[in-house]
Amino acid sequence: EAGRAELDAGGLLIDIGSLDMHKYSRGAWLSGWGRNLRSDETTSARIEASEAWIDVVVEKPVVEVVVRSKGKGRLGVAVGRGGARSLAQSADFAVHRIELPKPLPPGRHRIALSGRGSQIDWIWLSEAVEAHPPSLVRVVDDTLVAQGSRSYRYYLIPEAGSALHLEAKGEGSFSIVVEQDGQAPQTIVKQALSPNWSSHQLPLKVVAGEPVRLTFSAEGNASWRRPALVRAKARAQAIGKGPANVIVLLIDTQRADSFSVVSGGKGIGAAAYESLVASSTSFANAYNNENWTKPSIATIDTGLYPTSHLARWRKDRCSSDLVFLSEHLQAQGFATAALVANMSAGPKFGFDQGWDLFEKTDNAELTFARALKWLDKRDKDKRFFLYVQTIDPHVPFVVPQGAAEKLYGAGYQGPLGSSFEQSEEDALNAGTLKLSDKDKRWLKALYDAEVLYHDEQLGLFLSALRERGTLDDTAFVVLNDHGEEFGEQGRWGHGWTMGDALFRSPLLMHFPGYFPVRVVGEVVEHLDVAPTIIESLGVAPLASVEGQSLLPLMHASEAAGLRSALLFGRPKQRALRVGNYKLVLQANRTQQLFDLATDPGEKVNVIDEHPIALRLCELALGEAIANPKKSERLRDQSTPIKIRPEFIKE
Repeated sequence: EAGRAELDAGGLLIDIGSLDMHKYSRGAWLSGWGRNLRSDETTSARIEASEAWIDVVVEKPVVEVVVRSKGKGRLGVAVGRGGARSLAQSADFAVHRIELPKPLPPGRHRIALSGRGSQIDWIWLSEAVEAHPPSLVRVVDDTLVAQGSRSYRYYLIPEAGSALHLEAKGEGSFSIVVEQDGQAPQTIVKQALSPNWSSHQLPLKVVAGEPVRLTFSAEGNASWRRPALVRAKARAQAIGKGPANVIVLLIDTQRADSFSVVSGGKGIGAAAYESLVASSTSFANAYNNENWTKPSIATIDTGLYPTSHLARWRKDRCSSDLVFLSEHLQAQGFATAALVANMSAGPKFGFDQGWDLFEKTDNAELTFARALKWLDKRDKDKRFFLYVQTIDPHVPFVVPQGAAEKLYGAGYQGPLGSSFEQSEEDALNAGTLKLSDKDKRWLKALYDAEVLYHDEQLGLFLSALRERGTLDDTAFVVLNDHGEEFGEQGRWGHGWTMGDALFRSPLLMHFPGYFPVRVVGEVVEHLDVAPTIIESLGVAPLASVEGQSLLPLMHASEAAGLRSALLFGRPKQRALRVGNYKLVLQANRTQQLFDLATDPGEKVNVIDEHPIALRLCELALGEAIANPKKSERLRDQSTPIKIRPEFIKE
């Protein structure tokens, strides 16, 4: 995890061209940086746009900015609100010093560099004029090295009862400080170093579930060997035989908080889904990676983020070069069928890849009946993958007479009728239709009645599967493609905002004996669904995926670590959920931070009160954007990714 640490060596030192820079550049998203370059000498990054920038948070006044760069033209450097300096460059890397007219105060600042094509090696925000540029050495084998006075700041969420284990040696002294938002800093060790290794086991007395800043500091030359955060108790789960087949049910436009696992026991009484929870692994904090159908389902199908599969906008089509989960399983000998009620995920947009049968369906009753018919007639000598996408909770809301009244209570009298149409939703978003609180309750009752109708049909489908013995050897996975908003963020429907009402997923996986019966509280994302299904079926992995299997987490065979969900919205919007916190970011640098544990409605921006949580989210956001492939995300090395022009401009 060395690449996650912020390095302070008499001032913040940023290794441009390595993963280190992504803490300060949003992973190069809309920040003007292009290709990371690697040579025998160093790593660097090239300025791709008219300027490239980094955002930094400094702890002490900065008096000099030091840059190592090379290029054909001049390099412009602008610090904060001060004027820009122009520096002559050469074909070889050289160090440039810029003494500031007045110190840059502690706080958040932007450093902008101009000179298209220039390569930047590192940037140092020095706290002393003419100080010697520090070495970039971080790690030798399993040892964290501090040459001279320097510190490493880590941001993480430790489990309750965790302890820090390490060995230390060197010259001078070292200390380790633990900080949490709203808590006094704790110095858990401060002592002189000796030439021989000394062992330390340091309990962390922290608020469970809250972000922590862990700072290793040295005065002199220090080495810390095998530093590790060790949880209090290892857990193990017995794992039975995996499933032979899989059925995936995607409920289009299904809010996750309709169900008790996500809503904290306040579900709407969806008996079939809740019965599955009682015998499944369910996820309390699962997320879609987009807020509308096409890109969300493309991520589920491919295990790729939307910026990798590129099926994001209305006219986009999934490339035939993408490898779908259906194609992969079909090549492994599976019979495959897709019954889909929403043609945003249909053949017109390339979603018919890898299916023996791809068929448009209608309501839940007809869709489940068609699924049973296919199951009865399929080739029984083949394993199978059945994908069912229902759409009943989607507008229009048309429910049997009396169904909404049961949920609403007294008879409704208002401008909305017994159904709700797309034209009415459009009028709400345009501001030409206004709703009272009673109208809003009625509209939600219409939606909930659709959900309960679907759940009733799901119950009948599950009963039919059990009668046939299908679930004896078949995993059953339930999820959505997005939720539905009812004015929570000032919008109605979906595809508009970055609110949790759209991104949360009712993800569960049912196959008793293999998927343990438990509720997983860690943050997970739909990017990981395809690799999880593939591993559970015991077939060859899909090479192109960016996600990772959730099975180690489900079986409790790994520590929680820093699990996050990267969320994509309308142009120039990103969000990230990690721990209890959600960071919402606009391209104009506007940021909001929400503590979802205390504010699930995302009403209160807590950026000022939670600087450590904010920095943790920014760090994880930069990592995820810069290196979408999770298996590579933590490697402390240059990532040679060519940033597409549309990624720079969005």
